[in-house]
Amino acid sequence: MNSTAVLAAVLQTAARSRLISLRLPDVLIIVLHFAAVLGIGFYLKRFGAL
Repeated sequence: MNSTAVLAAVLQTAARSRLISLRLPDVLIIVLHFAAVLGIGFYLKRFGAL
C-alpha cells in the first residue's frame, strides 16, 4: 500500500467520524474567552505603557 492510499484512507475515516462535538455552552465559552482576550488587548494597547 503506497502513501497516497494510506492518506486517502485516513482522510475518509476522518471525514466520517468527528473528534469532538461542540454544544452551545462550549461555543459560548469560546466566544466569551475570545472577546475577553480582544478586550484586554485593546485596553492595553490604549492605556498600557511599555
